[in-house]
Amino acid sequence: MDEYKTRQIGRYNGKIYLLDSRCAVPRPNRFSRFVYDFCQNHRRVFMLRDMSNSALDSYEREMFRLAKTYGPQVLHVGEAPRKNLSLSEGISMIIELMKENMKYTKFPF
Repeated sequence: MDEYKTRQIGRYNGKIYLLDSRCAVPRPNRFSRFVYDFCQNHRRVFMLRDMSNSALDSYEREMFRLAKTYGPQVLHVGEAPRKNLSLSEGISMIIELMKENMKYTKFPF
């Protein structure tokens, strides 16, 4: 199934079923999709994780502690639908991305 397909229902023995509840939500409007895609494609600053043995051990201990305390939902990746943005929210997201890129990026000139 296509990730943007809007017909996410099926029929079995005359009954109608929702096939994929995560995909059966309205897509964000065109402006919101543009802002989300712009921010994803133009991000120049990435968080890197320390891959030393001690850092990985402490990360795994912390994740184990969180999973033991709060249950397995700590390990869940949020896939909630993205909301429609207002004009001011979209522009502020783009400006914040540009500020972050300018703060941590070296320019050739």
